[in-house]
Order: sequence, then C-alpha cells, then structure tokens
Amino acid sequence: MNCRSIAFLSLTALVCTSLCQAAPDRQSDVRQLKRDAAQVSRQIGRLAATGNLPTDDEGIKQLRKLVDQLAEINERLKALEGKTPSAPAAQVTKITSSGYILSQYQKTDRLGAANSAFRFQDIRLNLDFQTDPRVNGRISFDLAQTTAQNQAQLRDAWFNYVLSPKWTATFGQQVLPLGYQNVQSSFDRFFADRNRIDSALFPGERSRGVTTTTNLSKSTTMKLGLVDALTNNDPEQLAQSPGTADKLNGLVSIQHKRGDDTLRATVLAGERGKYSSVVGGVPTTSPQTMRQYLVVDWQRLHLFDPKLTLFFEGMAGRDRVGNDVAAATRVDHPLWAFDAVVTYDLTTQHQFVARVQEFDPNRDAAGDSYRSIGAGYIYRLSPMTKFHLLHEIFVDQSRAGVGQTRYSLTTLRFATKF
Repeated sequence: MNCRSIAFLSLTALVCTSLCQAAPDRQSDVRQLKRDAAQVSRQIGRLAATGNLPTDDEGIKQLRKLVDQLAEINERLKALEGKTPSAPAAQVTKITSSGYILSQYQKTDRLGAANSAFRFQDIRLNLDFQTDPRVNGRISFDLAQTTAQNQAQLRDAWFNYVLSPKWTATFGQQVLPLGYQNVQSSFDRFFADRNRIDSALFPGERSRGVTTTTNLSKSTTMKLGLVDALTNNDPEQLAQSPGTADKLNGLVSIQHKRGDDTLRATVLAGERGKYSSVVGGVPTTSPQTMRQYLVVDWQRLHLFDPKLTLFFEGMAGRDRVGNDVAAATRVDHPLWAFDAVVTYDLTTQHQFVARVQEFDPNRDAAGDSYRSIGAGYIYRLSPMTKFHLLHEIFVDQSRAGVGQTRYSLTTLRFATKF
C-alpha cells in the first residue's frame, strides 16, 4: 500500500470519526453540559461568597471568561434541547478584532545580513468570529511581509465545529502543535525569532487540513489530523499550489497537564514531494523524501523557585530542509534539535530570560550544526505593552564557506497588542 492510499484511508477514518461524533446521544450531552454549567457556576459562586472578586485586569479577564463560558454552555443546552429559535435568520454573527505590533531595532555582525535598522517583526490583525454556539473561527493577516515589509500575507483561516462536548473539528489553515514555540504567539515570544527547529523545518507554523480535538480526561487532550505535507512558508511550497505533489501528512498529538507541568508529544508523518526549479538554465528536481518527526515539549512552572519557569522542546526525525533551489542531492537525512528557555520573574513588570538551542539538519555528516546561546531582559510597561533587550551569540558551521561561523545579534524591541 503506497503513502497516497494510506493518506486517503486516514482521511476517510477521520471523516467517519467526525460523522459518528456529530450524532451523539443527546441525553448524554445534555447531562454533561448541565454538569459543566454547575461546575462553572460554583467557581463564580465561590469567588462571590468569599468577597475576593478580582479587581486587576488579568483577574477581571478570567472572571469574564468564566461568565462567557457559562453563557456558551447555556446556548449549547438550548440547541440540544430544541429551545433555540427555528429561524436561522435571527442568528447574529459575532465578530471581534485584535492584533499586535512588534517594532524593533537589530544590530548584527553577521556577514551578508540585512543592514542594522528599525523594522517590523510582525504587524498582526486578527478577526475572530462566532456564527452560532457550535461554530467559531479566526482569519488573520501579517501586514509586514516581503523585504520592504509593506505587503500582507494570510496567516490563519480556520473554523471550529463543536461535534459534541468532547470533540471539536477544525478546518482550514491552522497552527500545528509541533513544539511550544510553534503554537506560541509572536507577541508572547521571549526572543527575537523562533528557534531554528521552527524557522528551518516548519516556517510559517501553519498548514491546511482538518484536525479533531478531544478530551481523553480532565487533564489530557488528543489532536488527530490530516494536513498538507508542507507548512505555508516552506521554500518548496511558496511558489506552488497547496498540497505539493499530492502529499499529505498525518498528525497525532497528545498533551497532558499535571500540577505545574504541561507535557506534549506530537508525531507528524508522511512524505515531502518532488520539487523542481531551473538552475543555471537547466531543469532540476529535488527527489521525493520522507518527512517524519517526533516533537516533545515540556513546560514547568515553579522550577526550584516560584519565579522560575522552564520551556523545553526536543525533536528527532527524518527530512530535508526546504530549499527553493532544486538539486538531485537534496535527499532526506536523520536530524535532531532541542531548545530550552528559562524565565525569571523578578516582579510582575521585570523578567529575565535565557535560551540555549542546537540544531543538526544532517546527522550523517559533519559541518552543518547550528548552536546559539542568549539572554535578555523584558520590561512590561503595561499588561498590553512591553520592551525587550536581547543579545544572542550564534555558531553556524554551515557558514564556514563564507569565512564566518560565529556572529552575534542584539535586538531592541517594543511590542504592543490590542
């Protein structure tokens, strides 16, 4: 059985699972939703009874989230019990907007790098919508794309459909859970750029397809999916139609939370299709290769100290790094990488960060590994605005041909969200 048949069967199984879940036992769903509503009501009641209702911005946000969650549960109960209006015209679509601006100055001694200048890391505009209690989604754009940083690129374009209290299906262009940094908002990122794992192997962090998410228990969730083989900004994808060479990848991700620990393991498996380009006037093709990954990430709060937090991710797999210049020698290789970030919250406003990472795109050969170490300071001017001062040192053995393997980067960043 070839990979295309396996991918087709996987998609069929995923759709069948979704269809089966779309017709759940209504009485069981009603009982579960009533239990959920009672639990949320008790949480709100306990806050009111103790007289400790939050007054700070974050606390009010959490309280509002509980109230919205209770309202959503009640709407779903009405839908299941047949109490919603029968005329769909009465339904009102809710649309909210949000986003952020990352403005920064960078200076580096890397040969051939962009000039030291003020530039945008990201200008993000998000449009979130909800058409009914079961359907919600997001459309987002990065407004600072291309070298001149004056063009827009589609980032998110997905919607959720709640199949049952335990199952949700997501359709469209969406972030893949391939490590904590891949799913972390750029606004929340500690350093200037995502780690080498994401920028080299999963550029853009998103792919198009369908995923389903379910709660295996109160502390464990599972995501299953079938997506296009390459992420949206892979060099071998940018100039081609989605689904290069009809290749799809399967995705399985399990996340478990316990106390101060959050642990997630994700498997992405499939193939990278052939890629052709004209090199020196000659049509050239990079061959079809395997594309297989195991990514594990771990977050630990209160690491030895209540103010200390650890973020770690490690990856092992087999692939080639995407390249828009085709070559017959661009085959898959065993590769591995890790990234570790430690944060120390001196106060709610002052935070120190440190990072170390390593990436080897070809364990069969020497001379192409990449390492970095960095440290920085983050000052929060307000809950929505912050300032970063970061310095990193890199050792990139693949740059030996240009006479420089070691270089540094200093970043001064201002970030705000709305």
